[in-house]
Amino acid sequence: MNDTVSLRRMRRCALAVVAVAALQALPAQAMTLDSANGLQKSQMVSGSFSTVESFNVTRSGTLTITLENISWPEKLEQLSCSIYSETGFMHALTNSAQLTFDIAGSGTFYANLSASAAGLLKLGLFSFKVSFVPAAAPVPVPAAAWLLGSALGLFGLRRRASSALRSLFGRAHFA
Repeated sequence: MNDTVSLRRMRRCALAVVAVAALQALPAQAMTLDSANGLQKSQMVSGSFSTVESFNVTRSGTLTITLENISWPEKLEQLSCSIYSETGFMHALTNSAQLTFDIAGSGTFYANLSASAAGLLKLGLFSFKVSFVPAAAPVPVPAAAWLLGSALGLFGLRRRASSALRSLFGRAHFA
């Protein structure tokens, strides 16, 4: 009976290992950022850790990247994030830092995260967050000017018609 239970446990463990390996082998897809969603990740580090996160931006706006070295159970010995665009290196962050910069148009960006834990447990935790605020669309000035001009013209016509009626019928009727 013990052999049957041990065999079942071994099968479950083997299946779990295969499932984790299959999930790690899947290619990472870039997340598209807009004002409604962002990228947020917390990672426990045992020893050392390195990964690349990719994200797309579909229009111009402001990109904010926050990196936080969380002191649980111990602070990480080293934490860094390098930001790259399709054309090359852009910015770097270390330990707990925040970076905000403007994006001129659409593109794909990459964050290379690396961390190492030290101390007795060789464990640490960090948080990585990316948010995007799209640039406001400009108001077309010619359309606004045309609308304002037509409203002022209507007020002028109304005033002219009112003064013409007053002169014809007298002021008592239009007071």
